[in-house]
Amino acid sequence: MVIHPVWISLSANVFTGQIITAIIVITFMAIFPLREWITQNARPGLNAAFFSRRLFSS
Repeated sequence: MVIHPVWISLSANVFTGQIITAIIVITFMAIFPLREWITQNARPGLNAAFFSRRLFSS
């Protein structure tokens, strides 16, 4: 059975898109828990000091 080159190209593109999508989803799924962990384990007052300096420095 001979497969048409268009189908081979299309299936390769679909597979590549699935890999890219999986990498993006996994990256975002890792970033959100990491962000939560950082905010929960930061020193008390660290965020308040950062934002007050940033807002009132101008």
